[in-house]
Amino acid sequence: MAKKNIYGDLTVSGRVICDTVVNHAGVAVTTATDSALSGNLTVDGTTTLTGGLTANGGISADGGVFSVANTTGNVVTTGTLAVTGASTLTGNVAAGGTLGVVGDVAVNTNKFTVAAASGNTVVAGTLAVAGALAANAGITVDTNAFTVADTSGNTAIAGTLTVTGATALNGGLTMDTNKFTVADTSGNVLTAGTLTVAGDVAVNTNKFTVTASSGNTLVAGTLAVTGASTLTGALTANGGIDAGASGTAGSVDVFPATGSRGKLAITCTDQTGDTTVSLVAGAMGAARTITLRDPGAAASFLTTTDATAAATAATAAEITRACDISAMAAVSLTGTAAITAADHAGKICYITGSGAAYTYTLPEATGTGHVYTFIMGQVNTSNTVFTTADATNADYRGVAILGDADDNSMKMFAAAATDELITLNGTTTGGAIGDKVVLTDVATDIWQVNIIGWVPAGSNPATPFSGA
Repeated sequence: MAKKNIYGDLTVSGRVICDTVVNHAGVAVTTATDSALSGNLTVDGTTTLTGGLTANGGISADGGVFSVANTTGNVVTTGTLAVTGASTLTGNVAAGGTLGVVGDVAVNTNKFTVAAASGNTVVAGTLAVAGALAANAGITVDTNAFTVADTSGNTAIAGTLTVTGATALNGGLTMDTNKFTVADTSGNVLTAGTLTVAGDVAVNTNKFTVTASSGNTLVAGTLAVTGASTLTGALTANGGIDAGASGTAGSVDVFPATGSRGKLAITCTDQTGDTTVSLVAGAMGAARTITLRDPGAAASFLTTTDATAAATAATAAEITRACDISAMAAVSLTGTAAITAADHAGKICYITGSGAAYTYTLPEATGTGHVYTFIMGQVNTSNTVFTTADATNADYRGVAILGDADDNSMKMFAAAATDELITLNGTTTGGAIGDKVVLTDVATDIWQVNIIGWVPAGSNPATPFSGA
């Protein structure tokens, strides 16, 4: 074959067979196994290369359906890439379509594996899922530490569940069968153990509230307690307190400060009708303490239907003096004494003693109505004198009736406005054993007087009244 020099493009429709190729300078650059072209090589048929292909300008097939970039080596194929042997990829892999792997997938030996036969996937590190996770066969973490059942969705947590946001449980809540339950539709809550709440409790805004710091509890409706209740603090019931119910007896127990020292029980027996007995504290001028004293055995108390303050106007001393029969015993007077309402009013004052003048000074008359009764138990010829704390202004009104032992006649003596003393001398003015002097405080500075007595034989009756 003759020698051909080609300095432009060479287009060959068939095969190219050459022993030696020289460049445009006439220098041999290719033997039968080495070929070099300084221009473009276009081959319409099949090209078989039994040796290596060096393409420093990149590779492009059919306008880009398969290309290898010049400097980066990036490979693009628009068709299917089939690899029958092992592939080692040291860089990133980007798949714009579906990546089909016939065998197992192993990333860094065992950091991420997918078994070809079963599809089982093992992730040795953290799995971050930005979208929805569909686990149609259930979820199992560390055997049974966290499980989600396949068909029912039942979730079991062996450890602690921490939820920082809102949790919606539309099917109710059940813990350990019945230890803590929240009913589905009603929201009823049942706990078999102790419920500890660190913060405030508010039911329907303000229907039932418990303040965390103080423990103050407010119930806007009715509080029904069927068992015993212990209140260590004060109880404020603006709507009243019911102990028991109709047909069910109730009791309010109040305990003292000392343990095992009894209690006050407030109970109620059956009434004759369906009526209410009310204990009402009347209007009082200041703080009062009302003490129920020990009456001994079972006792009844005198009551009144008068709801005014007058019904309780009497003092304790006055009630005792009027009602205590044992306190009505006669008071013995053996010498000079000051007469007081507390010790002598309403009682019999029995006068004994002689040989000296005895003076009995009454309180000043103020209209108390107190009655002082004196009975002579011994004749005192040294004089028994009755006067008042205000002898200057005292006015005795009344009479002294004295009987004469000589003829059994009676003589009456009236007290004058200027009389302030009553003197029984044991003879003419009375003072015999059994003589009686009654003085009543009827008004300011006014004493009503009744004297019944007698004088011994040989003595003529005389007035016991005189000025101070």
